[in-house]
Amino acid sequence: MEDTTGARIKKRRKELGFSVEELADDFKKGPATLYRYERYDVDQIPVEILELYSKKLNVSINYLLRLTDDPDKGNIDDENLKISKVRAEIKAFKRSNMFIGSPEEAHQQMVAQHMKRMRFNQRFNAYFEQLSDAEIDSVLNFMGYLVSLHKTESQE
Repeated sequence: MEDTTGARIKKRRKELGFSVEELADDFKKGPATLYRYERYDVDQIPVEILELYSKKLNVSINYLLRLTDDPDKGNIDDENLKISKVRAEIKAFKRSNMFIGSPEEAHQQMVAQHMKRMRFNQRFNAYFEQLSDAEIDSVLNFMGYLVSLHKTESQE
């Protein structure tokens, strides 16, 4: 059996005795959609769906995304804690992003933020060069999730 996210979902679902129809009801999706996820007929499984699978199947998202072979590594509580920290950091950034002082000070703050981002991008690119295509897809999927969190926080 091929080791894909969909294959891991299907294997774990069967281990726990869940039918696709049961999960479809819980996820408020059609069974055909979940079958496509299992067959990996879709380019990317939405992060929100991966979270639902993670909780329902009692495995980590890292396991589902093939970042680890241990279903318990990066357990759900750890991941929820990380997500909470990211949300707090987003809120803190929003508050700190308001410039105080003169236009010159605001400009200096913007330049400092830009330089910080450039250093981050250099380290990020060096790290990305070491990843496989599947790992890059997983990271990009997670980044999409973070963006959706940011959008949700912005609307609140």
